[in-house]
Amino acid sequence: MKKIILSIAMLTSVVLVSCSDNDENNTTCRKCVFERFDQTLNTEYCDNGDGTITMTVEGGQTVTDEIPEGSSFEEVMKAVEANGSTCDK
Repeated sequence: MKKIILSIAMLTSVVLVSCSDNDENNTTCRKCVFERFDQTLNTEYCDNGDGTITMTVEGGQTVTDEIPEGSSFEEVMKAVEANGSTCDK
């Protein structure tokens, strides 16, 4: 069951990521909780300030990819929340 939830979370992040302009060199992170089928998955999403986003899943699995062209980190986070995650602000 955890593999299904992890797969959904990973797929969500991969589907949401591509390329964007961001000239700032700071990192902004948000922690999210994805709950399905009595399972909870804690994930941290970080805007790397270079047009990429890093997703770290509970347990240490990390994926870095580009933010979709024309999108912002906040728009990506809205999409993550729309897919069932609850995130801090």
